[in-house]
Amino acid sequence: MPTGVGKNLGSSEETRSGRSSKGWHSTWQVSKGKTQVSPEDLTIKGLQSTEGAILVKGERKERAIGQGIAIRQIGLGYQGNVFGSFRFRPGHLIQESALGLLLSLPGKESATPRSATFAICPKRWGSANGMVGAGQNKIVKNESGIECYPEETYLVLWKMKQLPKLGKRSNIGVKMWVLDSRQAAYYAAQGFSEAALDQAGEGSEADQVSQSMETSVPNSRRGIFRGMIISCFSVGMPRVFFDEICLSVKSLDEAAGRTSGKEKD
Repeated sequence: MPTGVGKNLGSSEETRSGRSSKGWHSTWQVSKGKTQVSPEDLTIKGLQSTEGAILVKGERKERAIGQGIAIRQIGLGYQGNVFGSFRFRPGHLIQESALGLLLSLPGKESATPRSATFAICPKRWGSANGMVGAGQNKIVKNESGIECYPEETYLVLWKMKQLPKLGKRSNIGVKMWVLDSRQAAYYAAQGFSEAALDQAGEGSEADQVSQSMETSVPNSRRGIFRGMIISCFSVGMPRVFFDEICLSVKSLDEAAGRTSGKEKD
């Protein structure tokens, strides 16, 4: 993530920098709330990390905390299987808090987990657990996993399969796994095997995953196309840090930034 500490997103070239800069079409920008470059670095053992993170603060209202959203436009389109990851560290959480990574087409209104083309959310409205969505009618909610706790660092891994070319249709699938820092370090040492993640039960042990879920959409035109918007989304939260937002056409391993046993200084 960028290292121009204290600067508003989009205010300098430093907001373009970081391990994940390839494939982006713009700097990070503020969409809602207050969003800045932070000196916090969400490090996880065994994973690469570029100094700095995005600090997203929800819009202060009279009786509530509204949305906080940082956005960036992607400069590449993706077909077939695509892998992704991001890290986050939440502040205070309430029942109506929600956070996650959204992919959507550009528009006048900011995307929400319900309206986004794809939603990867480790915490949803009205529940301690998360959801994965591909449109309002294709939302899968996690009910049995481990909730996310304030001031803890988490890694979210996701995979989308059989994404179509623009204008074409395909039977697409979306998977998501939420790992706490101990679990992320454990699976980093294993090379982030998708089979191992699928076989792991939900729980708080190092060899488990905090949450896992998936959904499928038959005969769909949804995809990840050049010019789409990626949003670091929050609502009902005074602050949340996002870091190392990455996409890969190769593997979960590459998306997560595994160091192959050599930690980066």
